[in-house]
This record gives sequence, structure tokens and C-alpha cells, in this order.
Amino acid sequence: MRGVSIHIGSTQKSMTALLIATLVDEGILDWDTLAIEIDPEFELADADATENVTLRHLLSMRSGIPGQAEDEFDIDNSKAEDIFDYVAEVELLGEPGKVFSYSNLSIALGGYLAVLAVDEEEEDLYKGYGELLQERVLKPIGMKNSTLLASEANRNPHYSRSYIFEAGELVEAETEDFDGDPLAPSGSLKASIKDMASYISTQLNKGMAPNGSRVVSEENLLQTQIPKWGNYAMGWQTDIYQGIKLISHEGSYDNFLSIIGIIPEYNLGFVVLTNSEEAALDLFEDTPGKLVALIREFN
Repeated sequence: MRGVSIHIGSTQKSMTALLIATLVDEGILDWDTLAIEIDPEFELADADATENVTLRHLLSMRSGIPGQAEDEFDIDNSKAEDIFDYVAEVELLGEPGKVFSYSNLSIALGGYLAVLAVDEEEEDLYKGYGELLQERVLKPIGMKNSTLLASEANRNPHYSRSYIFEAGELVEAETEDFDGDPLAPSGSLKASIKDMASYISTQLNKGMAPNGSRVVSEENLLQTQIPKWGNYAMGWQTDIYQGIKLISHEGSYDNFLSIIGIIPEYNLGFVVLTNSEEAALDLFEDTPGKLVALIREFN
């Protein structure tokens, strides 16, 4: 691996949505495919929710699964398959499609259901998701310096370390990242700035990778960017700054902080990756507004 890389956190969520968009292109599933059609044993705590929750609900955080449910999930000692058992016992906030809650569990389920849609016999969902992400997103886009595996990232001499403040000084933080993270589809990827620039280019070019190959159809890529609840889409959120539409997402994990986005009106994209969440908070709050101000100044 070459090129400086960091943990990109939740900016990966749109990649999971993109992965699923490629399956929609091929007719393997649909955005409104029911979870139980893919996995007949899929279960939520409410019978009606079990019968009605779709991939679109899961990816747009409208499954009814509360975000805080992740707090009680034993991430360190669980496998991807355990999420299915866990959510079957979680009290829902409401009916699928009727309530919003930002949930890593919800996105993870969507990613693993995609694996089962491709191979219903897959027994290692984490491995299956990694292979599917590589095959349908990372490799076609040319993201050669990206990996889910913490062990692989740490073997790369160019993989950044994250930092925190202690007694007014920046010191290296202890990592929480590990191989086999059961929430991998919601944000476990480590990637270089070059790879993320290629990813944003693919988004701007409506599914066409920098090498000229089509990764996904324009129709289904745009579906991932259309808000489904308020300003949240599927791994993206839409905001209006001074009359200009900005489609973006932040990521935060292991003391890394990232933000990616596109401004369709100006065919412009941006990627900001940092290795100190504490030091970068103001930067991230100000980045979208300052970028729009610069656009207005020079156009």
C-alpha cells in the first residue's frame, strides 16, 4: 500500500449504498426489497416491522432501530452475524419509514443483507462484505490503498496515527480499531486521500470512475443522494448554503475525523481527512460554509 491513509469512519456509509446500487443495477435486488425476502429468518422486535422493513429503510436510517441501541451491543466480542440476533430484541422507535434515527446497526444490516442477496450460503458476513466492497466499489474505482482490516492498515508505513490532547499537548491515541468489526459496513474502512478523491470523482461523474469505466448507473447512484427523511439520504445528507446545494457526510472514529462532499451545481467535490478529532472540530464545522463562500467569490 502506498499513500497516506486514515480511518474514514461514517463517510463509508455512502459506499455501502453504492455497493447496493450496483446490485440494483443487475436486478439482484431492489431498493424496496424486503429484508425477509433476502433472509427469511430476519427478525425485528415487532412483527409488522419484520414484515415491512426494506433495504431503503435500513440505508436511510428509517428502520425504526434506535441509534442508542448500539451502546448495549458488545462490539468487541461479537461477529457480524450476531447483529441479526441482537436487533431482534431491540425495542423499536416506530414503524419502518415512519421514524428516523441515525443507526450504525441499521447500515450494517443493509450491508450484510447485500452479501446474503449475492450468496445466501455465505457464513462469514464480514468477509463477504469485504470481498463485495472490493469487487464492486474499491477495485472498479481504483481505490488501491483502502482496506477494512486494521492489521493490513497498520502494516502500511504510510497509515496515519491519531492524536488526542493531554495536558495541552497532542499525544498519540490508543487505537480502538480491530479486524472483524461487526459494524464494518457503517464505517470501518481505512483509505488514502488519493483513493477518496477517486471516490468523490466517481460520485461527481454520476457513476463513472476516473479510469473511464462505469461503476454504477446514474439512476441508481442518484437514488443514494436523494433525501428520504429531512436532509438525510442513503449515506449522504443534503444542505443548502447560501442557495447552493451541498451533498456531504462526516466520519468520526478512533480519533480520526473526515468529511467528504460534492457540489453538483459547480461539478466540485472535496475530501478532508484529519488525524485528530479534537484539533479538527472547528475546521469541520466551518469547511462547508467557507467552501461555498469561495465559490461565490470566484464565480
